[in-house]
Amino acid sequence: MRRILTALSITALAVVFVACGVKVNPPPPPGAGGGPGAGKPVVISAAQLAQEFYDNVAGAKYQLQPLEVSGVVTRLEKPNAWEKEPGPDDATDSVVFIIPVTNKATKQQVNYTIRCLLQPQVSAEQRKALGLASGKPVVLRGKILASDLNNPQASLQQCTIVSAGGQ
Repeated sequence: MRRILTALSITALAVVFVACGVKVNPPPPPGAGGGPGAGKPVVISAAQLAQEFYDNVAGAKYQLQPLEVSGVVTRLEKPNAWEKEPGPDDATDSVVFIIPVTNKATKQQVNYTIRCLLQPQVSAEQRKALGLASGKPVVLRGKILASDLNNPQASLQQCTIVSAGGQ
């Protein structure tokens, strides 16, 4: 009986969504490609992406596109430890870029943080073999997760390492 009620509830919810015009996973707008993960990634430097996030244009411009972001690693982060560098035997789940951006109205610079959430996490052995370390160049591929205009930062999700350590 419970399964029947659950199925009816889901069906009723779907009917309400359709009647109200709600779209789940709507198709991308014209010219935006085939959706997340489709097509070639947009190749962009972390510095340019940070400035575009700060200028509030990156979200709409790249939201449905895979990105290939290059830059110098500011910090690595270990799993479940906000802003904590991994030890020699710890896995890494985030690559962080902290980049100065310019407020175009005031000409003042502020630091913008881009956090790339690695999927899967990188083991200590993989990190060493790749040469993934703070101060070293890296190229990552991922998708926009979120950005915060009040606290200058953005996150990319499902990030994979294309190259690291200048390799």
